[in-house]
Amino acid sequence: MIHSAGLDSPNDIMDKILIRKCTDRSDLMATIQLFSNLVKIKGNIGGIFIDSIAHPFRFIQDIDIRRKNGGHLYRICETLNHLAYHEHIAVVVTNQVTLKIEDNSENSSMIPALGE
Repeated sequence: MIHSAGLDSPNDIMDKILIRKCTDRSDLMATIQLFSNLVKIKGNIGGIFIDSIAHPFRFIQDIDIRRKNGGHLYRICETLNHLAYHEHIAVVVTNQVTLKIEDNSENSSMIPALGE
């Protein structure tokens, strides 16, 4: 199957996948805004996959920042919708997190459901 797609090895497939781990809402929003430029530069983008889109917005204590979260998420979704509709790019977004418990430790942290 790899040869039928014109690829020589699994590494060829991985070379075509860009991964970016966003650690906070500013990083996520900046990454989303860069997609439009990436589409112009790279051209043939088959899909955008975002795991746990709301995770960077959770657990923010500042009430003024929390009030703005809905607007930020709306703009993110608006940009993704534009890319899906006008650029014909598949967009998959999840909104799930899971708890990661460290080995031999009482420490735990919330991570995206599909892993780090």
